[in-house]
Amino acid sequence: MLGEYPEIGHWMLEAAGIERDAGFNQRARFNYLLMPFHEVIYSQESGKAEFVESGLRGIRSRLKK
Repeated sequence: MLGEYPEIGHWMLEAAGIERDAGFNQRARFNYLLMPFHEVIYSQESGKAEFVESGLRGIRSRLKK
């Protein structure tokens, strides 16, 4: 949520009472950037080729942000 909808993501963290340390946003951004790579890996492991394209689209869109 923080990557795609930061306002909602921050609201959710506050509502849940989750405290953020100094590196929280950096770790969240890094994990957000990694998410589509998991689709590509899953595609390779499962033989479901459609996930390669969706994963690559996700990688490209995140690198533009």
